Amino acid sequence: MKDQNVDIIFSTLPWTLFTLWRCFVGGDCSTLSGQPAFALLTHDKHWIYGLIYGIVLFVMTFGFFNVIVGMWVENTLHAAKMNDVVRHRQRLADKAYLSKKMAELVSLIVDHRALGDTCATKNVDLIISYTSFREIAQDSRVRRLFTELDLPDVDVTDLFDVLNADGRQYLTLKDLVVGLPKLRGTATRTEIVHNGLMLRAMQETLRDM
Repeated sequence: MKDQNVDIIFSTLPWTLFTLWRCFVGGDCSTLSGQPAFALLTHDKHWIYGLIYGIVLFVMTFGFFNVIVGMWVENTLHAAKMNDVVRHRQRLADKAYLSKKMAELVSLIVDHRALGDTCATKNVDLIISYTSFREIAQDSRVRRLFTELDLPDVDVTDLFDVLNADGRQYLTLKDLVVGLPKLRGTATRTEIVHNGLMLRAMQETLRDM
C-alpha cells in the first residue's frame, strides 16, 4: 500500500528541496507519517531512487567527511608546527640556556682525556687538535649537548674546518665558545644574503687593492 505522504514531500520543488535537506543534512529521511521516504520511493516508484540515494549518501559520508577531516588535520599540524617554531626561537634567544649548555660542554672538553696534547696550563689556552676534537665529538655526552644546543648534525671534519676559520691546525676553547653559538639552528635567508654581501664587499676591496 502506497504512503500518500511520499507524494506530498516530493510534490513541489520547495518540498523536494526541503526533503532532501532534511535527509542529507539533518539525517531525517522520513515521510510525514514517519516512514522511510527513499525506501518507499524505491518500492513504489523505481529502483533508481534507491541507487541515487545510495550514491549521494556515499559521497556525503566519505567525500565531504574526508575533506573536513583533512582540513582539520592540516590546521592541527600547522598549529603544532608553528608552536615548535616559536619554542625553537625562544630557545635560541635564551641566553641563560645557552650559557648553561656551553659551560657543560666546556667542562666536558676540559675533563676529556683526549686533551693530552694541550700545551698550556690555563683552560682558556687549551689547544685541541683535529684528532682530539674528533674523539671529543664522538662522546655521547658531547653529541647530546650538540643536539640540545640545536647544532646541525654535520660531519666532524666539516665542523672542525668551520670553527678553524683562520686555517690553523688546532682549535682553542675560545674558538668553540665563539663559533658554536653562531652555528645554532638552520641558516635563514637573511644570514645567507648577509654572507653573500660580505663576500662581495671583500672582493671589491681586494680589487681596489
